[in-house]
Amino acid sequence: MEKFGGFLGKAKDGIVSFGETVASKSKEMVDVTKLSSKRTQVTSEIDSCYRELGMIVYQQRSVGTDAEALFARIAECQKKIQELTAQIEAAKASKQD
Repeated sequence: MEKFGGFLGKAKDGIVSFGETVASKSKEMVDVTKLSSKRTQVTSEIDSCYRELGMIVYQQRSVGTDAEALFARIAECQKKIQELTAQIEAAKASKQD
């Protein structure tokens, strides 16, 4: 009779362990699914922003606003920043020598 009780105890422990594993994996899958859903929502928000940005650019061009001049100015400023950064790095390097 003790052998039978020991067998039932082991079987019970195995079933409980299996249930805990299933519960743990289920929770992990729910967490991953929630995160994936949030990621999809954020991606959709970005897509919406791109569409809105595209409409704004289209409207500006159709009205005749010269955004190209602004783009050129920004590019010039970025180039100047790169040049100044290089000069700063060169100045720092010459002080260390």
